[in-house]
Amino acid sequence: MTSYSRAKFPHWITQSGTCNTREVVLKRDGTHVKANAACAAVSGRWKSPYDGATCTRASDLATEYSVGRSTIHRIIHGPPAGQS
Repeated sequence: MTSYSRAKFPHWITQSGTCNTREVVLKRDGTHVKANAACAAVSGRWKSPYDGATCTRASDLATEYSVGRSTIHRIIHGPPAGQS
């Protein structure tokens, strides 16, 4: 999709201090989450509500993809020219 640009979706706003939305969500949804001085999660456990899988690396998690941004883009702007 040529008109999609991730830059059009600035979603990691600061919530508190140096913590952005992603970091707040990881803390909220994980257990035993430890963060570094920059507020990034460096350890913890997260369990998927969809399949029960457990993850221990925050970098493996995509907190923003409940609905894909490209899907949202299509909803707002319609399909690319020539597609329906």
